[in-house]
Amino acid sequence: MKKESSTEITDRYMKSLEGMNEASTKPFFYARLKAKMEEKNDNSVASFKPGWAFASLLLFLFLNSWIISHQRISTGEQKENKSGLKEFADNYNLNSESNY
Repeated sequence: MKKESSTEITDRYMKSLEGMNEASTKPFFYARLKAKMEEKNDNSVASFKPGWAFASLLLFLFLNSWIISHQRISTGEQKENKSGLKEFADNYNLNSESNY
């Protein structure tokens, strides 16, 4: 099998490019595209704004921290210091006392 030289390959590629034309678009394509893009922007009244999202997040965090702090104050945080097992037994009425 005979190997082609690089000039022969290059010549063959150049000949294949001879009949090509520049790609073209339909008339007024860019004008219609620009009009559609502007129309799309005009219709988006309630668009996403990062400032509103950040403000909402801060409000949410503030309300959560306020609720948690007021909940702790209302309970007084003066619960008895029970061990985990004793607290579990009291919650489920599992006293070690037996009637038998």
